[in-house]
Amino acid sequence: MNRFLLLMTSGLLVLSTLEAGNYYGPTDLKEKSEDNISIFGPADLTKVKTDNLSVSGPLDFSYLEVTNTLTNKGPVDGDHGKFGKVEVRGPVDFSYVIVSGDTSIFGVLDASDSQFKAIKFTGEEIHLDNVTADSIYFGINDSKRAEKLTLKGNTVINGDITFDSGKGTVLVEDSSVQIKGKVKGGTVTKK
Repeated sequence: MNRFLLLMTSGLLVLSTLEAGNYYGPTDLKEKSEDNISIFGPADLTKVKTDNLSVSGPLDFSYLEVTNTLTNKGPVDGDHGKFGKVEVRGPVDFSYVIVSGDTSIFGVLDASDSQFKAIKFTGEEIHLDNVTADSIYFGINDSKRAEKLTLKGNTVINGDITFDSGKGTVLVEDSSVQIKGKVKGGTVTKK
């Protein structure tokens, strides 16, 4: 009997070691630091730090730091994040986020009080309020509808805004918005 318990315990330890960093089903992590995290299901993360984060499902976060890449297949809603690179297939709602590398989004982007390098976007709408970005690129979306970029507050786009479709619209809602580069493939409308 003792050998059986020892064998079972050893097997469980090996399994838990193999699965370190992998989470299945609804996951709620708080004040955790781990090299790489993969979550298969909805995730709610607070004060989490990791090198790479992959989520297949909805992600809600607060005070999340991903040194390298955040990859998500599903909606993302979060505040106070710091990322090396962001790749999302789904709607994104960010506030107080800094992305030091490329941001690639297939969906909708709403961001406030955030900083981005290059934003590569496939979808219909981006809304930026008090955001800084080096450049914004709109790829052609599946719906074939014209793309719309809304800029508010003290938003600054340091480089070009490019619409591949040639039918994009940039709506500037505040006089404090700055577009320092060119708008290619679209028109600018001031409110």
